[in-house]
Amino acid sequence: MAIAETAKSQGDNSSESRPLLGWQPESAAWEALIGRATERNIFYVPAFALAAARSLLAARAANTIGIWRNGALAGLFPGSLAGGALPVWRALAHPYGPLSTPLVDRFSLESTLGSWIDAVAALHPRPRAILLPLMTDDGPVAGALSRLLAQRGLEFVRLDAHRRAALVPTAGAATPSGKRRKELARLRRRLEETGTPTLAIAPADAPIAEAIDTYISLERTGWKGRGGSALAADPDAEAFFRQAITALAAKGEAEIAVTRLDGAPLAATVTLRSGPQAWYWKTAYDETHARFSPGVLATLDLTARLAADPTLAQVDSCAIAGHPMIDRLWSGRLAVSDWIVALPPAGAGFALVVARERLRRAARRAARRMRDALRAMFHGR
Repeated sequence: MAIAETAKSQGDNSSESRPLLGWQPESAAWEALIGRATERNIFYVPAFALAAARSLLAARAANTIGIWRNGALAGLFPGSLAGGALPVWRALAHPYGPLSTPLVDRFSLESTLGSWIDAVAALHPRPRAILLPLMTDDGPVAGALSRLLAQRGLEFVRLDAHRRAALVPTAGAATPSGKRRKELARLRRRLEETGTPTLAIAPADAPIAEAIDTYISLERTGWKGRGGSALAADPDAEAFFRQAITALAAKGEAEIAVTRLDGAPLAATVTLRSGPQAWYWKTAYDETHARFSPGVLATLDLTARLAADPTLAQVDSCAIAGHPMIDRLWSGRLAVSDWIVALPPAGAGFALVVARERLRRAARRAARRMRDALRAMFHGR
C-alpha cells in the first residue's frame, strides 16, 4: 500500500499489482475512476467486486493492476496470473460477473491501456499473454485496445465471439411478434383470473433485505435449486449475493422487483446499474405457476420500466447467445468475445497459449454434450 501512497503524493505516473481486496483502501479513488470511465462495468465497482473477492474469487484477482496518473487512479484491471508453464494474465470474469471490460479513464484511454500492458508484462513469472473473457467488442475500450496493439505489433485473437441480447431504450423496447404479444396478453389475463398480482420494487417500495430473501427462496425452489446451482446451495455464493446487493442498493445501483399473486411471491428480477448502463442480472419465479410464464411476464414489466427511463443508454441482458426468452423480447445486441493478447516477446509461446485455450474449450464443449446426452438418456427411461 505504501507504494501507491507514495505515487499519489508525488504525482507520479505509476502502476502496481495488488490482490483485489488490497484495493479496498483506495475505494474513493476507485469510485472517482468509475465517474470518468470510458465504459462502465458494474461487476468491477467496489460494492460488487469486493463482495465477490471476500466470498468467492480472491484467487482469481490476486494480480489486480492499478494505473495511477498524477495522483488519480486512471485504470483498474482485476485479474490474476494462471496457466502453469505458459503463464497468462486472466481478467476477472465469472458466472456472477459476465463482463471483463476494464475501468479506464476516458481522458487517458490509450496511454492507460499501454501502461497496463507494460505492467502485466513485468509480472513474475512473466506471462505469455493476456486473456480477457467476455470483453465488449464494439465499444471504445475495444477500439482503443485494437489500435494500440496494431501500433505495437502485438497479435491478438478473439474466441467464442457472439452477440447477446441488449435493450436500447431509444431504439424501442420489447419486440415480440404480434402473435406472441397476443399470447402473452392472454397469459396475463389468465393469471389475473386466478388472483391479484402486485408489484413492489426494492428498495423504493420495500426493504431490500426482504426482497433478497424472496429472490433466494424463489430460486431455491426452481430449476436451479434442483440442479444444485442456486445461491442457497452455496453459503459463499449466498453471502456474496447478500453483501453485493445490499451495498449496491444503498447507492441506488441495484433493485429487486418482486411480483406477488395474492401476496405470495410469484417472480423476482434483479437489475444492476452504473451510470447510464444497466444489467438485467437475475430472474426467478414460482414454477407451480409456470403455465402462465411468470418469468416472461416479469421481464416484460421490467422492460417497460427500463425503456421508459430517459437516463438509460443500454441494458445488457447478461444472457447467453440465442437465449430463447430474452432474444425474442429485446432487439438490441451486444457483441462480446474472449480476447487473447500476445505479450512481448510473443513467438511460439503465444501460439501455444492460443492452442491450449482452443483445446480446453473443445474439451469443455465435448463434456457438456456428454452430460446432456446422459441426462437425456436417463430422463427418457
